[in-house]
Amino acid sequence: MFRELAPKLKANGWSAIIPVENPGKATFIKGWQHYNRCPPTEENIANWAAKFPNAGVGLAAGPDRVIGIDLDILDPVKADRAHDIACETLGETPLVRVGRAPKKLMLYAHHGLAVSRKNYGCYEVFHKSGQFVLFGTHPDTKKSYNWLKASPMEMGPHDAPLVGQQHVDNFLEAISAIVPAATGKKTNMHTTLCSVNGL
Repeated sequence: MFRELAPKLKANGWSAIIPVENPGKATFIKGWQHYNRCPPTEENIANWAAKFPNAGVGLAAGPDRVIGIDLDILDPVKADRAHDIACETLGETPLVRVGRAPKKLMLYAHHGLAVSRKNYGCYEVFHKSGQFVLFGTHPDTKKSYNWLKASPMEMGPHDAPLVGQQHVDNFLEAISAIVPAATGKKTNMHTTLCSVNGL
């Protein structure tokens, strides 16, 4: 998968692609956080394609100037409401990825944002840290990650809808009303708030 898709994604403008477990989400690359600041080189990608040809494809947040809104909510009603809030505050995006429904990842473009943190518990904001799967097999469902409308194979990062600081601030304020932000690590609070029974 990585060997086949990486050159096409690179040509489509996605620069910070890295190999990830397939099935899985973790990357094979030690010190991969470097790629949150600087995208891998053509040589890096060629070496990974040779070494991990069947790996999934992840994206290190940062260089491509996209923001990923990861709605990590299993309760269908709350998941739908969170998606609606994202659309109302950020606008709709064709780049919506599903791994384990009803959880969703939504991608937008930006020209520069200030986001104080990545992990809010039941939702995450990938901005300049972290990495997420573009293509691969979900570790729990054992099914492929699915792009609902358009995929990164069809759209480059600069083709995504553009959001600004006020959009993101409005989203964070609105979603906190239905899903309180966790104050610590993803522990029992995350399990309770994000599960079917908890929401």
